[in-house]
Amino acid sequence: MRGTTRIGRAAGLVALALVLGLLAGIIPLGGSAQAAESVYGFSSPGDYTYNGAQVEVSGGAIRTKALPLDSGYWEERTAQPAGDERFGGVAVNDQGTYFATGSHTVGGDADMFVTWGSADTGKAVSGVSFIKPGTDAGHAVAVGPDGNPVVVGTTSNGSDLDLYAGKFPAAGAGTELWKIQLDGGGNDVLNGVAVGADGNPVLVGRVYESASGDDNIWIRCVDGQNGTMVWQRTVDSGKGNDVADAVAVGPDLCPVVVGEYNSGSTMDIWVRKYDGQGNTLWTSIIPGAVGHDAATGVAIGLDGDPVVCGYLHNGADTDTWVMKYDGQNGQSRWSRLIDSGKGWDQAFGVAIGPDGNPVVSGHFESGTSWDLWVNKFSGATGGTVWNRLTKGGVECSGRSICCDATGNVIVAGYCTVGTTKDLIVKKYPPGKYTSMTTVGFKKPVEKQGQALSGFMEKPGAKHKGSVIYQLSSNGKDWYYYSNGWKKAAGPAQSNSAGEVDLRIGDFDQTAASKLYLQAFLQSSGLEQVELDAVTVYLSPPVPSGNNDQWYLAEGSTNWGFSTYITVLNPNPSAVNAEITYMTGTGAVSGGTVTMPAMSQATIDPAQVVPATDFSTRVRCVEGLPIAVDRTMSWTGTGAAAPESHSSIGVTWPSCAWCMPEGSSAWGFETWTLVQNPNQINAQVSITYMMENEAPVMVNDTLPPLSRRTYSMKDHIGEKDASIKVTSDVPVIPERAMYRNNRREGHESIPCELPGYDYYLAEGSTAWGFTTYLLIQNNNKGTADVTVTYMTSNGPVIQPTFQMPMSSRKTIRVNDVLPNADFSIKVSCPGTIIAERAMYWNSPTGEVCHDSVGTADAHTTYHLPDGDTTNGIETWTLVQNPNGSDVQVEVQYLTPDGKGNKSFTDTVPANSRRTYSMADHITNGRAGIVVTSKTAGAKIIVERSMYSDGRQAGTDTIGGYRD
Repeated sequence: MRGTTRIGRAAGLVALALVLGLLAGIIPLGGSAQAAESVYGFSSPGDYTYNGAQVEVSGGAIRTKALPLDSGYWEERTAQPAGDERFGGVAVNDQGTYFATGSHTVGGDADMFVTWGSADTGKAVSGVSFIKPGTDAGHAVAVGPDGNPVVVGTTSNGSDLDLYAGKFPAAGAGTELWKIQLDGGGNDVLNGVAVGADGNPVLVGRVYESASGDDNIWIRCVDGQNGTMVWQRTVDSGKGNDVADAVAVGPDLCPVVVGEYNSGSTMDIWVRKYDGQGNTLWTSIIPGAVGHDAATGVAIGLDGDPVVCGYLHNGADTDTWVMKYDGQNGQSRWSRLIDSGKGWDQAFGVAIGPDGNPVVSGHFESGTSWDLWVNKFSGATGGTVWNRLTKGGVECSGRSICCDATGNVIVAGYCTVGTTKDLIVKKYPPGKYTSMTTVGFKKPVEKQGQALSGFMEKPGAKHKGSVIYQLSSNGKDWYYYSNGWKKAAGPAQSNSAGEVDLRIGDFDQTAASKLYLQAFLQSSGLEQVELDAVTVYLSPPVPSGNNDQWYLAEGSTNWGFSTYITVLNPNPSAVNAEITYMTGTGAVSGGTVTMPAMSQATIDPAQVVPATDFSTRVRCVEGLPIAVDRTMSWTGTGAAAPESHSSIGVTWPSCAWCMPEGSSAWGFETWTLVQNPNQINAQVSITYMMENEAPVMVNDTLPPLSRRTYSMKDHIGEKDASIKVTSDVPVIPERAMYRNNRREGHESIPCELPGYDYYLAEGSTAWGFTTYLLIQNNNKGTADVTVTYMTSNGPVIQPTFQMPMSSRKTIRVNDVLPNADFSIKVSCPGTIIAERAMYWNSPTGEVCHDSVGTADAHTTYHLPDGDTTNGIETWTLVQNPNGSDVQVEVQYLTPDGKGNKSFTDTVPANSRRTYSMADHITNGRAGIVVTSKTAGAKIIVERSMYSDGRQAGTDTIGGYRD
């Protein structure tokens, strides 16, 4: 269809301002970088910005690097004695190997090569070159779920060019696992390849048609195991040469092909989506007013929407063009036209990271040269997140781009040196850069006098000279660090080039809440040093491991809920616990609670935030370890008894979290609660992973120091789904589920990281319990999963089963292991996440509780809540995953720290033990500490609580220390 019109040139000028906004004032367009010993660009006091990685937490550290503006993690350039060489394609697998293909000159002609490289260092590990007469070139490479690269390009048959495709082993250079070479009777070329989740590659390019003498678009889907054809399509405008330049396969296994379509007088941008059988779903053609337009790259995110890049001719030269399409109908969601105003600007590659934001590569013309250009756009709006330019002779161009599983960006292309083209490949971090601004951050006043460690990153670009950093509380009086903070009369060296620790914890000149940073570059000896910018990274402090700060995303004193928070002090000295509630309108102080040594405290939020939804942060003022959990109770509509749920908190916000359980079917409500503890907005993405369906992603902006609640049903309807929450800044989510008009409900924190093994201490199919095991596969390939149930009679192993990529699986354990008490271990050669839900009947209806698992066993667990008053049962479940017996100590800590109880017991190998608090605390409240006393043997611990004759119940994993 031709429903999309050409974008006007005026829009391109506006977009240019957005894209190059980060560069303004650093490198004037057409100007040069500032020389050494200049002050690098900090504006007036108060004009500060927060970097996207910062979290407003106590004890913050700042990490800095002096980097040229274009620098990333690493850059590799490769040259040969004579002739041109260039990369045409790059891809990376989950094992940390990047694959790049292109051409280099050998014996006077171009030959194709494939390189295997380390994504950590950039260094080539191995490679293969196809040296033979004629012109050969590798144009693109893609990686499938098996991690093996598929390379496409063109190869000479002696008289003309043939299509070439080959699949190679991921382990290193070697013979193709299979290959395709086809001769259409003329010069035939493959330009693009993509591999879907089913492992089948889709190849695109052009083939010569002898009848018309023109080239036609050629598309073929092949079997990933052997290269045999699954389906094939050709497209002919009937008006001249047509070319397919790139292809991407979405989560629905539908390919989107892009290229150039001949209108008779111009070459137009052409985009077409096919279904998995090769049937056309929609077509978009953008007719150009003049000259040659092209769509050269395409990528598809988890939301199923393609992002296409290329260039449009403006009558004199070309402008870079990027558009995001609606994957369902081919309509434009947003578009950008970017013009340097100085010549030929073009984009060639696009990739989408796990944050849903596309990254585009190509080149910008500076008037005298092409500069390699990389731009990260917002997937939601098309606004620029960050961009980088790399100079390299007359021409430097990024021809292909990819993202790894954590969002790092790898770009490959070429740069000229003298009169020849040489290879270049670069890796960039995924996050936002802060450049040339005054940087503001919360002053960690509670850490005064204590030096804080730097948070080390991978090495950046090297340069001559030293960087001098100075801090100020007012933007006028500057201090540098040299065995203590000293007032600077002028530039004074405080650190050498590279990673530094600014020792912000020692800076206590005033009580100001904002600090400012400036940086200088000082040359070394007679070397003249030029630096485009000083880049400053702000980040959360490294977790101390002390568990002195806890976050709870869920909490409410509204909608019929009552909430209490329990804090455990396991230390031999008193501590002060500082409470902060984060509401929809901002932060509210909950005061400070003083706790005796070895004690438990209970906090009622309704005293401070009545009739309010809130998240909570609890911080130990002394920096000593504590533990915090939260219990919520309510009575469902028409219910004859109340129900409750409970969860331990988390000790650190993160940019990615996973929750295996979730359902908006079967009468369930599922709510995702997200807490933003930062001083800036959080760009949050929630991805729902279903069985036998493509994932669905929903995006939102979460204000500073606040929380929001999201309904699964509103996002995906009535379905079972696991949940993944990602954010550009660290956040904390939780998930709550209710059923039967809220007669029952359970709640859990998420998992931050998948693991090869996942442990769950509680589980039963006896005593009227029904247990469900929920497993989430976040891998890009199939996962082979094994479940082991640890019973009092030893381990019981369930047969291994497979899970597709980005999916979840539910196991009703009663069908596998009836009438048994057990703990669970879930194992996978890749990584997985596991969670467990338990249901039982009571006289007033069904009841439930739930807990997420843990990827590791630990030495000590802290479980803050515990109660035996009013008929409440409290049970401690201890899992021993070791091959030998383990001795454990269980302690009960009372509210005043007096009358504490403890005992020891032996937990047999690969089994579990259950302990009743009532055997030791007959009528009172107490927190629980469980410690493994066997050297080198670690355990997993949960706590279950029941009330009203088991008409209500809760369960949670404990906080842990090693």
